[in-house]
Amino acid sequence: MGRGEGRRAGISHGILAEGAALLCSFFARPPSMVAGRDRPSPLPAIPPVIDGPLNPAQPMNFTLFGSRALLAGLSLALMFGRPALGQGGASEATYPRESWQTYANPEQAGFSQAGLDGAKRYYDSLHAAAAMIVYDGAVLAAWGDVQRRFMCHSVRKSFMSAAWGARVDRAEADLSMTLAELGIDDLPPKLSEVEKRATILDLLQARSGVYRLAAYESPQNPKPARHSHEPGTFWCYNNWDFNALLTIYQEQFACDFFESFDQLIASPIGMQDYRPRDGYLHYEPEKSLHPAYPFRMSARDMARFGLLYLRKGRWGERQVLSEAWVQRSQTSYSEAWGGDGYGLLWWTAGDEDLKQLGMYSALGAGGHAIDVLPGADLVLVFRVDTFAGHSVSSDERKELLRRVLAAKVGPAERGAQLVDLETTPRIKGTAQGDLARYTGAVTRAGGLTSKVELGPDGGLILSLPRAGHFDLIPNGGDSFRIADMERDIVLRTHKSGGLAEIVSEADLNRQGYELLAQGELERALEVFRRNADLYPQSANARDSLGEALEQMGMLEAAASNFAMAVELETASESTRGFYRANLARVRAAQSLGSVGGDLSLEATLDALYSAFTHGPGEKLKQAELEALFLPSAVFVQPARPGAERKVDNLEVFLADFRAFLETPDVQRGGIAEHILASRIDQFGDIAHAYVAFQPVYGAGAQARAMRGLDSFQLVRTDGRWRVVSMTTQFESEDQVLPERFVE
Repeated sequence: MGRGEGRRAGISHGILAEGAALLCSFFARPPSMVAGRDRPSPLPAIPPVIDGPLNPAQPMNFTLFGSRALLAGLSLALMFGRPALGQGGASEATYPRESWQTYANPEQAGFSQAGLDGAKRYYDSLHAAAAMIVYDGAVLAAWGDVQRRFMCHSVRKSFMSAAWGARVDRAEADLSMTLAELGIDDLPPKLSEVEKRATILDLLQARSGVYRLAAYESPQNPKPARHSHEPGTFWCYNNWDFNALLTIYQEQFACDFFESFDQLIASPIGMQDYRPRDGYLHYEPEKSLHPAYPFRMSARDMARFGLLYLRKGRWGERQVLSEAWVQRSQTSYSEAWGGDGYGLLWWTAGDEDLKQLGMYSALGAGGHAIDVLPGADLVLVFRVDTFAGHSVSSDERKELLRRVLAAKVGPAERGAQLVDLETTPRIKGTAQGDLARYTGAVTRAGGLTSKVELGPDGGLILSLPRAGHFDLIPNGGDSFRIADMERDIVLRTHKSGGLAEIVSEADLNRQGYELLAQGELERALEVFRRNADLYPQSANARDSLGEALEQMGMLEAAASNFAMAVELETASESTRGFYRANLARVRAAQSLGSVGGDLSLEATLDALYSAFTHGPGEKLKQAELEALFLPSAVFVQPARPGAERKVDNLEVFLADFRAFLETPDVQRGGIAEHILASRIDQFGDIAHAYVAFQPVYGAGAQARAMRGLDSFQLVRTDGRWRVVSMTTQFESEDQVLPERFVE
């Protein structure tokens, strides 16, 4: 197998996409325009927000532990052989105070530090945003930004379940009431008499039999035909059910749902970051009367919610939710996807090892999760930056969980020392005079209106109709950072005061690429320069400016901006790889121009790895690659780590690489290759080169990277260097790339 089927086999493994993690088009980046060709941007586009935890069409992916699931489950059940939750009494249980406490030494909790370090390394490979592991009521590990309020997506549904449970516990709700009795209907065509027989309980179990369009719903979640199942007879993951619960709740209890959740759940368990305005009603009036109710919440607050359920609804001396409701919620009433079950807006584990530990979960698109494991007295909260379009698969999250569980090597010590969990204070920004001058509303393309208002603390709040309400943190001048989203905008005002324009980096980027597509190079360059000036810390802005300069033939300035993009990009190695490839391409072009058409050895290698780099959906750069190899070139590539090598010719090599580019992961995220270091020996017209390189492929948090070494034989013919042979070796756990090749 060649570069696609063989070379890539060293870094590829199956990735389960959990459903699109998306945000409003307010911040979308359009496709880049390079050398007159459309190519998707290496940065994720962010279309309208949806939720939904899983994609039922995706195959399940068995990981290292999955093949030994039953044995692992039995072993873990024995290792966590401690009293079941609640058996020791609430007075003996540990709960967080105003802030969380963490183990001073995880080994006192019976966990191997080396094992947890290994789990942390795996977590780092996922590029997740945050994870928090709670064992016996205290923090075992907290990684990433556990204070940042990320979108929750479908985790919101488990919050809804808790709110209904609190009402049932107070005898304020009758779950047997039907839609007809409640007066619930929708847009024409109206609900039928049969559909109106669905009860509140049917909605909580996702068994309403009402199959209609709904707000905040993924188009990848197909529903049965309308009227195909009667209420209560068939499970379907259905946002109509979940959203109608919000309408019923607010009408029945005459309240704002987010305020009610704060009073009934968040405040009693001491959530540190949640505010009712961190939720909003998401309307899509063309689809349904019933809005969705997205939340933003921090990992440390979600961990409190998970611990509440782990403690069977009890929080200290207070029974916030009845034990009966918690048990009812985690009971599976339907077989769902991938062997999992579905309770009252909670998922129950289908994997045998996790099922042995009684795991049930609140799940959201992109990989967000609250995993509750009663048999291990453990809660895992997992967060992903879906603001940026990142995602982590369910299998990857479970692999992390299994590694944490495997780190349990012995019983916990009595009286383990706990210390306060250290957190970093949030940036408040600096006052910028009269902020009232920035208030007002602007209507954007598509007729959606965004508002800037003064908040209760005197700061500014940005309200986006399809994303919610966000604090604006002053950066200086007219620039502000959108809290939680962590993106910058510029607020332009009228001379007389009042908001005139909201300028985002993505808006300007979009305008610039539209002008490039129309051939308006000078105007496009002006827009890209303005963007880079307004957002000097944006790698994306510098990269886009570099592309415009390259198209105009200003290669030195283009290379300078691509180099700045590489330096500024720290969040995503895959994106950084694309910037490196852009830089290599321009440097190769500079070298070509300086020597009258002949590439130096170094420039030839730069051009080669730039040709290996492809954006999402980009077609094979066949002409560029063929120009760098002799027609009789030989390729010796590993089929997979440890497998027998196979010798291919150029035609087979390119065919395999083309097939690799058409795989779903590469179609979605592209592939970037960059040179770490090279060692070149030359005599006359022959040369040998060792190139240490790193390929990165896949999108966002699913990007994969590992190091390898290419060995090239090159010959100079007709004044140009071309590759005669290419052999590749990837790193493995027992064979690490020697430092002499990467120095």
